[in-house]
Amino acid sequence: MSTAPRTASSSNLKGKILLDKTSIELFYDNGQTVITEIFFPNVPFETLSIVSNKEKFTLNNLEIHELKFN
Repeated sequence: MSTAPRTASSSNLKGKILLDKTSIELFYDNGQTVITEIFFPNVPFETLSIVSNKEKFTLNNLEIHELKFN
């Protein structure tokens, strides 16, 4: 498992996630904290899970946009 140490001290976490067929990039705190993972799945994605190492958290907003290429 990879980690990206967070240097911001705010208790609110705002971020963006970019996911494609073979990679995921996470940007937090206006790009101050960033991590990229590359993978090669055998089947297309069907689920998304968001977890925290804290006991509980609140997700206030989630937007998902699909890019379609011809």
